[in-house]
Amino acid sequence: MNVQHEIARSVAYALLAGFWILGGAKFSAVAGQRPLALREPIAAASVNGGAKVLIADRAGGRLSLVDIGQRAVVAERVVGKRLSDVAVTADGSLALATDEASHTLVAVRIAGGRLDVVSQTKVSDYPVGIRLYAGDKRAIVAGMWSRRLDFLAVDRRGEDIKLRKVESLALPFAPRRLLVLPDERHAIVSDAFAGQLLVVDLEARKIVRRATLDAHNIYGLAWDAEQDRLLIAHQILNSTLPITFDNVQWGVLMKNVVRVISRAQLFDTHLDLSNATRVISLGQDGQGSADPTAVLPLDDGSFAATIGGVDQLAVVESTGLVVQRIPVGRRPIALLRGRLPHTLLIVNQFSATIDVIEVPHDSPVATISLGALPASLTPAERGKRTFYDGRLSFEGWMSCHSCHTEGHTHGLLADTLGDGDFGAPKRTLTLLGTHDTDPWAWNAQMKELHDQVRKSIETSMHGQASADDVFDLGAYLHSLAPPPPAEPPRNAADQAEIEQGRRVFAAQGCGACHIPSLTFTSSDAYDVGLEDQHGRRLFNPPSLRGVGHGQAFFHDNRAGSLEDVFDLYGHQLREPLTDDEQRSLLRYLRSL
Repeated sequence: MNVQHEIARSVAYALLAGFWILGGAKFSAVAGQRPLALREPIAAASVNGGAKVLIADRAGGRLSLVDIGQRAVVAERVVGKRLSDVAVTADGSLALATDEASHTLVAVRIAGGRLDVVSQTKVSDYPVGIRLYAGDKRAIVAGMWSRRLDFLAVDRRGEDIKLRKVESLALPFAPRRLLVLPDERHAIVSDAFAGQLLVVDLEARKIVRRATLDAHNIYGLAWDAEQDRLLIAHQILNSTLPITFDNVQWGVLMKNVVRVISRAQLFDTHLDLSNATRVISLGQDGQGSADPTAVLPLDDGSFAATIGGVDQLAVVESTGLVVQRIPVGRRPIALLRGRLPHTLLIVNQFSATIDVIEVPHDSPVATISLGALPASLTPAERGKRTFYDGRLSFEGWMSCHSCHTEGHTHGLLADTLGDGDFGAPKRTLTLLGTHDTDPWAWNAQMKELHDQVRKSIETSMHGQASADDVFDLGAYLHSLAPPPPAEPPRNAADQAEIEQGRRVFAAQGCGACHIPSLTFTSSDAYDVGLEDQHGRRLFNPPSLRGVGHGQAFFHDNRAGSLEDVFDLYGHQLREPLTDDEQRSLLRYLRSL
């Protein structure tokens, strides 16, 4: 393959993606069926003890104030582009919302049935989490792709509100969820994709514990004050098991769980939290529980958890027994206490609703609409809903999202039929930037994306997909942009270092397999001096875009860092690198 062919291929895929995505929207508009903007609530915060709820909208950048008693939205305002989280002060007068698209934190006054933007400030790129502490005078913000935790002061002087960044802490992984402990001295930061967990000292602004759990897709964090323990909703993939029908059916391959960690365990830095802590399964024979999304302690050691992949709320006794599974709206994403006893509020992402549930009732007592939705969706929008739907798999044990978190990856090995047999598990690759990474599978045998999609559903998820499902999933995957650089250029000197690394990349012939500058991959399989458990030596090179976000490398994760790729394996080098050349090359790779 040459560079001209690579450019032509990328242009063709871009045009195809545009046809799928824009074509659906155009058709609906011509038919007069798309007068409304899409809504996609992604986070929620209680106001006045649950009497009201403030909803952050991912699709339209809105904040919506919902009065639970009136069963209605009472105030709404567009405050950003792509909101990702929201927090509200104890007195209910001020909200802070993170905008993932503009990399800002927005302060919004809540008063007299109005939502007014009063301040905003730049924070670390791609903020996805916000929490208040210290009497609402301080805040922490998690920047996902930038791998930062920002500490901010919230200065309130009458009507004047200022947000001031105090410090920024580099993190060893991309964060997503945040939880401030009741002592307001410590916070929990969870991994956005894999299973790492941090305990951060808020006063010293430093990491005091880093733990690795047997986990991925950590979406729910909650503190059970009555039991003095941490509850974590997540998934567990058994990478040692082949993805056979039996292993999926019996729930031993993909477990959907709530992990319980006591305070003593959390702060015992010598304890392995994966082996010493209690894990409670949300699934049971014949009834999977793909993608738990939120968890909330109830009374006497019981708790509730939303199951995003099958649209249910699970109620779990202190014994660990799931006593109820209550149907709710499409992809429940947030779980809050209502103002009345035994009342829970479930925010549903894809149906744009709030379900009001009074435990132990087996169905919502009320459903509140956040606003009318479009009468029809584009193929990419339909595909997104299918991507997160656990019912695409056998008995609802997993969704596409289960292994490809938010379209990315948990980075774990999976023993699929990608090579045509079992026994040689391979690293799960990101789906971000999919439209530029054909062919698919580590052996490069899948030439068409729709064939890869169908095979994944049928042989990995052991489900069934219609032609429409496959088409829509393909449209959604084509809409996913590649991951951003792990380390963008900082200044002129850094840019010069990156340019030197680019020259090393070219001199060493890296571009033969990872063709710059559009895709950083190619359509062939190569012998790179490695082999899998079955002696196979030909591998399709993954794209290098966003490679700096990786935790391990090669088909079997044998390299634990980018440094190891060259230090331990001398990966395809024409000649050994000097220290300066390797430093520049690594800097270049992390800028992609």
